[in-house]
Amino acid sequence: MCIRDSPLDRKLTWAQVSELAAGSSFSVGGHSHNHGILSFLDDTALENEIDVSLTMLREKGGIEITHYSYPEALAYCYDERVIAVLKSRGIVCAPNAIDGENLSEVDLFNLFRVTVV
Repeated sequence: MCIRDSPLDRKLTWAQVSELAAGSSFSVGGHSHNHGILSFLDDTALENEIDVSLTMLREKGGIEITHYSYPEALAYCYDERVIAVLKSRGIVCAPNAIDGENLSEVDLFNLFRVTVV
């Protein structure tokens, strides 16, 4: 079996992404273009990483993105500079991958996740 045929490597088509986004049960968001750790990138690379992903979702998926997930999403993977770029692109919410409880006053760019096993 070719690695691209592996069930773990299968991806949604752009038509499927559009269909998913059109429904009311899901919110499709960005996640970068090359999965680089955003806080490690220089300003130009950071903006490119975010812009390419948003442009592809807009042009190929036909959707405007307001949610974003940081690649890897641990505390060292994003910072105020990353958040500022996301906000300037119209992003309003970005969860991290840190386990925790979100209280009503939580910053929408530092949302915790609840791990389900």
